[in-house]
Parts: sequence; structure tokens; C-alpha cells
Amino acid sequence: MENITLTSGKCFQYPNQDITVPCPDGMITEHGKTGPGWIAATGRGTPSNGTEGTFDLFSLGRVPEKVATIYFKCLPDSRNRLELPYEREGYNVTVQPPIPLRGSMKELIVSVEYAMKAEVVSTLSSVRSRLSTNILLTLPLSQDPKPFTPLV
Repeated sequence: MENITLTSGKCFQYPNQDITVPCPDGMITEHGKTGPGWIAATGRGTPSNGTEGTFDLFSLGRVPEKVATIYFKCLPDSRNRLELPYEREGYNVTVQPPIPLRGSMKELIVSVEYAMKAEVVSTLSSVRSRLSTNILLTLPLSQDPKPFTPLV
């Protein structure tokens, strides 16, 4: 599988403030760490005002190809603040592939509610699960979806 990287994305921050979220070196895909790659996205917000945003994922082949768009949303008045490995306020969503580089799957939706409840929706599967505060998800996106298993 080719390496995958996260580009900067547009983050909508309540109330009605659009900001651009850069992708620091520490948040770019690390190929072969514990899987095919890691993709991290952080929206800068607080539990009281909520945050949502979108990030595009691209393969790092000869011709960059858009693999997927990750949508994330943290609702206002979230009861728990996530502890990020980067010392800043906000929310963190980390996705471990497999993400197919070919086929019809081009979109992932990751929704974080109250900083503890995550929902992953694709055209192939829809799953819900309570996760630990690092919001680490496994996305089964094959033609024969496997059971959803949160990593711990």
C-alpha cells in the first residue's frame, strides 16, 4: 500500500469562524509505524464552542490521488476535553487505514460527539462505539466489512 498523507484542511469553528488548520510535521502520516499509516486531524476549538472541519487525504504515488475526505465534528458543550499528544487545546481524530486507493470508496465520515463517542459512516458500513479519549479508530472499508474494533 502506498503511503498516505494529510493535507491542511478547513476547520469551521463556532461561532461562524472559518480557520485553516495546518499539518505540522508531527501530524503527517508515519508509514509503517504500527500499520500502513497514520492520519491525524486536529480542529482547534474548546468544549464550550464545538469544532468541525474537513481534511483531504492523498496517496503519495507518482501522481497524488485523493483517497478520502475526513469529516469531523465535536459538538458544543462536550463534557470531556481530549488529551492530545500535542500540547494545545482542541480535538484530535486519528485514523489507521486500511483505506483502499482504488474502487468507489472515496469518502469517510468521522463524527466525534461529547469527545467520547465516535461514529464512522461509509457506503459499506455504519458503526458506533464508545472509545478511549485518544479517539483511535479502525476503519474496515473492504468489500466484506470486518467487525469494528476500537484500538486501545
